[in-house]
Amino acid sequence: EELQSGCCLALSNLSMRIDNRSLIVERGGIALILTAMTQFHYNKELCFFCCAAIGNLSAQHEKAAEEIVERDGFDLVMSATVQFENALMWKACCVGCFALESLLFSAIHWLRPHQVSEGKEVAKRIRRLRLSTEAQRELDAALFSTGNGYCFGYM
Repeated sequence: EELQSGCCLALSNLSMRIDNRSLIVERGGIALILTAMTQFHYNKELCFFCCAAIGNLSAQHEKAAEEIVERDGFDLVMSATVQFENALMWKACCVGCFALESLLFSAIHWLRPHQVSEGKEVAKRIRRLRLSTEAQRELDAALFSTGNGYCFGYM
């Protein structure tokens, strides 16, 4: 479990670079991330790293977004984000929200209607929470422009 968490952290950091995203997708990184999330869904730190990687990979990468949705990744991200919210983990909520919004933008054609409506509702709720918590400052410190949009990085 600790090894999986470290690997997901590494993939989330590697996925910050646009040129790494295709390599991660081509070499089976999405399957590894989603398998780790499924096996260790109770491990909030691991799910945090997975959400960061999923958000980065699906941002401006249609093939990645499609694969994530096909492998039920959207539902895993939704579940993790609600878990973060219930645990009052604001920074993790923001990362989950980032992943949800990235998928809602990039993978809208592959999502089922109820996923779109539920995803938008969770993202809207998290955005409202962000405004009233310390999370916004934490997220601002971790979210930065890559020149082609935003990526989440955990260092």
